[in-house]
Amino acid sequence: MSEWIDFMVMIIGHGSFNLTSKMNRNALTTTKYWMKKLFLVLEDWQDSIILSGNVYLDETYYPLMEKNMEKKPDGKDMRGLSRNKMCIGCAWDVKNIICIL
Repeated sequence: MSEWIDFMVMIIGHGSFNLTSKMNRNALTTTKYWMKKLFLVLEDWQDSIILSGNVYLDETYYPLMEKNMEKKPDGKDMRGLSRNKMCIGCAWDVKNIICIL
């Protein structure tokens, strides 16, 4: 349980996957797996949340796993924001927060 709490503190505190893995002494694949589990839990729980008033929104982008990445027709990697990045968005008001993948 304490590992999950440490993981959540790092993720909510905008820690990168690499930093979170190092701080929790986990492999990077474990951090990615736990992030997927977190979004599975949040998926149904967030359905009833409605944000109101002043809403603040932020997003960050993480690369897909190498096996899921698409290449340009010439075989080179896509640069910048592309289909090879997943977007994680968080929005909050005074009472609620939602995270969307």
